[in-house]
Amino acid sequence: MTAKQTESVVRLLLTLCTARQPRIDKAFAAAWCEAFKPYDYEAVRNAALAYARKKVYFPAVSDILAAVPPPQRNDLDRAREMLRQMQT
Repeated sequence: MTAKQTESVVRLLLTLCTARQPRIDKAFAAAWCEAFKPYDYEAVRNAALAYARKKVYFPAVSDILAAVPPPQRNDLDRAREMLRQMQT
């Protein structure tokens, strides 16, 4: 996932999960981007929506990823390439 896609998922969760919302700062954004980087956007978005339909509390990354299939090898390679590009 890209940083923009991660931001979209976080905004969705902030809108739907109104209890115990975290303070969103640069460290939070960086950590969530890193955690979701190797995953498919649609799978994460669908898992976030499924979570929000059942709970009002803002989730941990692990709450969302528990419902997402493991990333495929090519997704991991893509994430590594994105990371390399960001570091140069």
